[in-house]
Amino acid sequence: MKKDPYTTLKVKKKASESDIKTNFRKLAKKYHPDKGGKAEEFALIRWAYTVLKDPKTRKAYDETGELPDEKEEHIIKNSARENLIRLIKEVLSNNDFILNFRTIDLINFFHGTINNQKINSMQNIKNAKERVIFLTELNLRVSVKDKSSTNLMNLIIKSELEQHEKQLQILERSIKIFDEMKKLLDNYDYDFDRVSSITNTNSTSNCSSTTFYFRK
Repeated sequence: MKKDPYTTLKVKKKASESDIKTNFRKLAKKYHPDKGGKAEEFALIRWAYTVLKDPKTRKAYDETGELPDEKEEHIIKNSARENLIRLIKEVLSNNDFILNFRTIDLINFFHGTINNQKINSMQNIKNAKERVIFLTELNLRVSVKDKSSTNLMNLIIKSELEQHEKQLQILERSIKIFDEMKKLLDNYDYDFDRVSSITNTNSTSNCSSTTFYFRK
């Protein structure tokens, strides 16, 4: 059953900050482990209060029914699945792989490809962080002499800074997506011997039927 912070704190969705705080204190006192309560129940009460005391987190939950972390996890898992599907299709249509597939461990090949993409993203993250630091410091150093005039330079720098911060968030999410893709691959094995055993079995079967045919 999905956790609901309002139900946990026994307050209505339109409850005021004061009502939320009051109920939290009552429940925390009642279910505190030192008062004989269970640690799990106390932790859940603290979690609910953490969600509802922050206006941004509360608004996000009210609008989506999900917490930011839960929503992010959902996005990462979906993106990992979609990216893995795309990667599998690309590899299955790759001529080099088709020509050499008997000597390539498919699962290891996927892991290697994902690792290379992850390394590239990590380098891009490093570059993006350096860019953010550079723009942040630059923004702090620039000022206008005439305070009544528009600080055009700061506006441009802030705009650039926002874009690079968003790009950094996307890149950091990509690392989580790559890790999730690898988790999906961990559920698979690749066995070279399985095909040879099937081939040998089929060869034996074909040989038997051929022998039977000549005897007849």
